[in-house]
Amino acid sequence: MYGHVWLALGVAAQVAWTGRFVREVEGLPWLVAAAALGTFAAYGAMRWARAREVGSADLPHLAWVAAHQRVLVPLWVSAVLAALGCLWPFRHATLLWGGAIAAVAGLYVLPLRTRWGSAPGLRRIPLLKALLIAGAAALTTVALPMQLAPDAPAASDVLLYVCMRIPFFLAIAIAFDVRDVTLDPPELHTFPQVIGAPGARVLAVLLALLADGFDHVFLRNLGYAEAAWTVLVGHAVTVLLVAFASPRRGPLYFGVLLDGMLAFVPLCGWLGTL
Repeated sequence: MYGHVWLALGVAAQVAWTGRFVREVEGLPWLVAAAALGTFAAYGAMRWARAREVGSADLPHLAWVAAHQRVLVPLWVSAVLAALGCLWPFRHATLLWGGAIAAVAGLYVLPLRTRWGSAPGLRRIPLLKALLIAGAAALTTVALPMQLAPDAPAASDVLLYVCMRIPFFLAIAIAFDVRDVTLDPPELHTFPQVIGAPGARVLAVLLALLADGFDHVFLRNLGYAEAAWTVLVGHAVTVLLVAFASPRRGPLYFGVLLDGMLAFVPLCGWLGTL
């Protein structure tokens, strides 16, 4: 359960990062809370969907979800309702991108194989699992905050900022796929399943370096000269973590350190503004 909470805090930090460096966002604390609650619920829904697949009982974390679903499902539903409550005052501004995020999350949690047979889902498309995760994360942490800005930008500008953030999230998602390469069903066709774990690590490193460059140039252009350099510390740690991702790494490596980069990178940038 700590992984759900840690990931939710990381997404909240990413939303706060957008509000600080991208646009002055009205109602930012409410949006940060909604992002944390929504992430907590979405991650739980993903685990719940995986726990209903054939063979899930062999994986301890999924077996734990299945055993405690009578408590967990109401908890996740409550988190969704609380997130919607936080967004209610801004429902008109967040409807478009919030709907897009919900659609992406829904397409991800569709089961591949249930106890009652096969079920269609976009996760069957090769390489799409990590792309869906990265896309949902970027929409949540970039598109939603920008829609709450007093001078809400055009959709094309929002998509541009979203595309700048996708490499960071995609690098982390691919690293997690490397961890799960021996556990994921072959139908997922994840990056390490398709191009091998070494190739996936190389791709994740390149994406992390690209995200590094984006943030550095972006912050310099905004006039945050010191933050443009301090943020590189967070990205450098991210590059190292994705470079050494392996199924042999334990929960501390992935569940604490790698997920922690979602908060550590914004923290490094923020320290450069002090």
